[in-house]
Amino acid sequence: MRARSALLTVAAVALAVTAEYTICYVNAFQTQPDEAAFWTSGHSSLLMKRANGTNLTDPDWPGEFILDTSTAVKRSSIAAVVSDRDVVARGQSAYRYEYC
Repeated sequence: MRARSALLTVAAVALAVTAEYTICYVNAFQTQPDEAAFWTSGHSSLLMKRANGTNLTDPDWPGEFILDTSTAVKRSSIAAVVSDRDVVARGQSAYRYEYC
């Protein structure tokens, strides 16, 4: 009986959490490794470039490109791309951009 009670408690907590207002903090500073093709094929102009024209990556996070937030136009474009993603569809109430 104790195991069933614990399971019901976990289910109740999960239901309560889904009813709350949640915010997803979206990384608007760099990409994720599994999104490389998405960014390089359709949004390459939003990636920071080295002097030789190659995309700048984070040395501490292999495969993550640095987004170019140097101008208001680029920041707006990045925000438009990121906001089109599935943040709200994943159960989040809203999102907030993080620029590190």
